[in-house]
Amino acid sequence: VKGKSFAVGNVNVNYDLSDYVNEEAAFLYFDMSADDTAVLTVTLPRDFSEAVVRPLSKKVKFSCYERSVKIEISKCGQYTLECDGHHGALHIFVNPLTDFGIKSDAPNIIYFGPGIHNPEQIRMKDGDTLFIDGGAVVHGSIREYNVSNITIAGHGILDRGTVYSQGTGSGVMSVPKAIYFENCSNIAICGITIKDSPQWVITLANCNNVVIDNIKQIGMWSGSTDGIDIVNSQNITVNNSFFRNGDDNITLKGFAPYMHQNVENILVKGCVLWCDWGCNLQIGAEVCADVYRNIAFIDCDIIHSAHAALSFQSGGYADISHVIYEN
Repeated sequence: VKGKSFAVGNVNVNYDLSDYVNEEAAFLYFDMSADDTAVLTVTLPRDFSEAVVRPLSKKVKFSCYERSVKIEISKCGQYTLECDGHHGALHIFVNPLTDFGIKSDAPNIIYFGPGIHNPEQIRMKDGDTLFIDGGAVVHGSIREYNVSNITIAGHGILDRGTVYSQGTGSGVMSVPKAIYFENCSNIAICGITIKDSPQWVITLANCNNVVIDNIKQIGMWSGSTDGIDIVNSQNITVNNSFFRNGDDNITLKGFAPYMHQNVENILVKGCVLWCDWGCNLQIGAEVCADVYRNIAFIDCDIIHSAHAALSFQSGGYADISHVIYEN
């Protein structure tokens, strides 16, 4: 994964993109049942003096010898192995062993099996399921309007980096993104890894009833790669997911096209966040909406932060209330 890392702790507001360090970021993923323990031995091509496995709250057992680190992972989730600092980290994504019950030839199934696929823009209609199976790398993006009952699932990879078609939309929402839904409802995005989006990774604009669970984001190296932008949307849950992005990780925005659509009933829970530039959990800065309310950030691990870990920027006129930051 081509990514760029930011020197953690540098909060110079006069930010210069030359401050980025261009480096490769490695990741691996595998599936594991709930009652198993995975033992990984990672051997580095260099000497190191200190290792850490994050999130620290998970208290992952590991031991070091010579150029190797032996790690015992007893719970599914997302982890990083960092040796002598965060540069060159190994990202470890452990998925729960899941039977999605997907048949590749079933109606309304868009199926990508193991291998490399180049569909560019993937079109979905009401009731469709896009399934990216483990071992699949799909070079493409999803952009839909006015659809409902959509599922994107699987343990494969959606690689947005090779597709830069512009698309149409409203102002800032028209730039290339990995997944973009506008005026949509009843959406589920589960299990996949998304890498190398050139702009906002997932955008939900005027959407309702969306569940995002166990997704992983990595390799978003540009200066505007927000992880999830929740724009004038309601009833959104983001759970058990990993975000490493070159800009804000999860941000709640309001824009003029939907200024009378509230941002409300938003839950972000059990996520692991690494922000290379920008803010990790953010309300704003654009808040063109009548009301922001019933927003909760619970049980999240912020393992690296650049500007702000928790950011609250009321750059608009919304009445903002009932916001919880817990644990």
